[in-house]
Amino acid sequence: MKKRWHQVFAILMASVLLCGCGAQKEEKADTTEIQIEEKEETQDIESEGTEETQENLGETVGILFPDKDDKTLSAEAETIKKGLEAKGYPVELAYAGNDKEKQAQQISQMVKEKVSGLIICPVNSGDLKDALKKAKKQGITVISYDRLIGNTENLSSYVGFDYNDIGKKMAECFVKEKKLDSAKKEKKSYTIEFFMGALDDMNGRIQMDAMMDVLDPYFDQGVLQCKSLRTIYEDVSIAKASKEIAEKTCENIMKANYMDSPVDLICVGNDDMTENIVSALKWQSGFEKSWPVIVSSGNNQAAFERLKEKTQALSVYQLRADLPQLCVDLVDQSIQGEEIKNSDTVNNGTAEIPAVFAKTKTADQSNYQKVQKQVTEK
Repeated sequence: MKKRWHQVFAILMASVLLCGCGAQKEEKADTTEIQIEEKEETQDIESEGTEETQENLGETVGILFPDKDDKTLSAEAETIKKGLEAKGYPVELAYAGNDKEKQAQQISQMVKEKVSGLIICPVNSGDLKDALKKAKKQGITVISYDRLIGNTENLSSYVGFDYNDIGKKMAECFVKEKKLDSAKKEKKSYTIEFFMGALDDMNGRIQMDAMMDVLDPYFDQGVLQCKSLRTIYEDVSIAKASKEIAEKTCENIMKANYMDSPVDLICVGNDDMTENIVSALKWQSGFEKSWPVIVSSGNNQAAFERLKEKTQALSVYQLRADLPQLCVDLVDQSIQGEEIKNSDTVNNGTAEIPAVFAKTKTADQSNYQKVQKQVTEK
């Protein structure tokens, strides 16, 4: 009997052990299936992420420029377009024919089309606030190109030139050429006149403010004076930055204030107008013996000839050849959510805007040949 009981006990134990092993095998099988399902789900998520990135890369970038007849800007627009297309972005390029209302409509239309980015060189730097508000609301990257868009916080960034630095360099030329730091002790004073860009030109305003930061102490000391009393931007701006208007304005100011004693210092907002300012001065009596110190900025090759002839003292030369590629890189980094490289900031009258600046070269009568060679080879 004892023997039979031992046999029954052995059979029961074997059954329990077999059941336990089966349960372990089933549990292991279930765990394996769960792991396989989780792996497949992870692969699906990763695949979807890759597809989404590729779709984002394919979203359209709008380029909105003032006028196709502006050869410099239109050539740069085409270069930007090709650069973005090479990175995989479809591009829509539009010109406004220098019509600010048309440009605002173009922006609104591209916002409706849900483009991923807008590159805007504005017709008018202060009239795009409402259009850009809609773009910002939709998360569209908005880049202000060359001409800074003012009075809005709805800019992603700006790519152009550092007009604060340009203005300081121009003013510092006056300080150096006329030794203004020692002029008060020597009881000397000098006259100065300004001919700046258009009234809506944010870059020109920044440039003027930077110059006055340097020059204001000399006005306060009586070392500098402006006979026309034009020392704020609203007064010194030239309508549409017109060369002809600049020349006529200069003639009128000289006739009214400088017939007896020629002006000593002249600041011109850009190199394009400088030729006309020089023309306005050449007929004035006394200027052949006492030519003023003239400074300007831009990328006009004629400035080098004026430096050679000594009719211009300084040009802060802007290297525009770098600008389109800087823009392409900035747009790509912004859309892809990457950190913007070599960024700075610029104040557009409402906010501090992230900015990427192209380089400048300061050319004067001592180094203009070297600078001309560098920019020509570039």
